[in-house]
Amino acid sequence: VLNLAFSVGSPLPDKRQIIMPFESRNSILTISTLLKEYLNNHNRKLTLEYTLLHGINDTSLECKGLIQLAKYLSAKVNLINFNPHKKLPYHPVTQSKMDAFRKQIKAANVPVTIRFKRGQKIAAACGQLGESFIYKDNNR
Repeated sequence: VLNLAFSVGSPLPDKRQIIMPFESRNSILTISTLLKEYLNNHNRKLTLEYTLLHGINDTSLECKGLIQLAKYLSAKVNLINFNPHKKLPYHPVTQSKMDAFRKQIKAANVPVTIRFKRGQKIAAACGQLGESFIYKDNNR
């Protein structure tokens, strides 16, 4: 059985637009509705992939939005700390912020895991393998 994973970025459309410029073409609201319809018609599980970016998408408000989205989609949340990359302006969150996010999600009775970092030293961690495709123009 093939299960699905959806990279959220942020549950807030305006914030998601900053992180994922294609939000204007593929809004989180539209994608969530389509995912809900798909999940209702197929026997699949969904994981919401959420990469935490220090000072960008790590607020309590966004955590609450992520919880609402997970409950709406009956999904598990997989928290990922950002893997630093020289061509990206983002930074990872502290371990205490990661733990607080996990605790808030777990308290809402949403299944949650934390993905451990691997491959960082050789720039092969999650999100780092596409280095040659990172452009200054985010509209590509």
